[in-house]
Amino acid sequence: MPASNDSLNTRHVAETRAALVRVGREMFSTVGYHAASSDEIVTRARVSKGAMYHHFKSKRELFEAVVIEVLSEYGTRLSKPRIKGADDWVRLIKLALRYLKAASADDAFRQVVLIDGPVVLGWVRWRKIQWEVGPVGFEAALENCMARGLIEPAPSKALAHTIIAAVSESVMFVAYANDREVARKEMEGVVTTLMNGFRIRPPQN
Repeated sequence: MPASNDSLNTRHVAETRAALVRVGREMFSTVGYHAASSDEIVTRARVSKGAMYHHFKSKRELFEAVVIEVLSEYGTRLSKPRIKGADDWVRLIKLALRYLKAASADDAFRQVVLIDGPVVLGWVRWRKIQWEVGPVGFEAALENCMARGLIEPAPSKALAHTIIAAVSESVMFVAYANDREVARKEMEGVVTTLMNGFRIRPPQN
């Protein structure tokens, strides 16, 4: 049975948006937000400028969609392969270190999320997106660690914000470092020490 006009239109709309996000992501990752022009984005995506503004009110709105996509994908990637450790708190520390590694090893993540993200979107919006997209289940994971007696009792939401803020700043330090690999190794030790400061008992190896 042939597809209806409505289903064809819906698919076309979805494909157009996907093409804009894909090309925008490629350009924002390689040349940065400010050097990526809307004209070149629509040309590479093979859509009209009117089509772009039908989906996104501005280049900034397209950029936000790209940031959300990159963060969502990276959140999934952070959990693979499965993190092994002596206990849940050790595994959370290793998860934080994986995120830290992205600042030195993943150029697209570094450019889009860490360098252009806070500048283009503004600090408040950038942090809100990180909280909504990135740390899925993090607060619950902290509550689990407290229930197991691994870390000191504390308001879980406040603790989650504190740890995420500290790790985010650590990641920014690495992202802007002249030698990112050296900075990452230094910060890995700092983050590990900081997070282990919340422990009730030392980790069992």
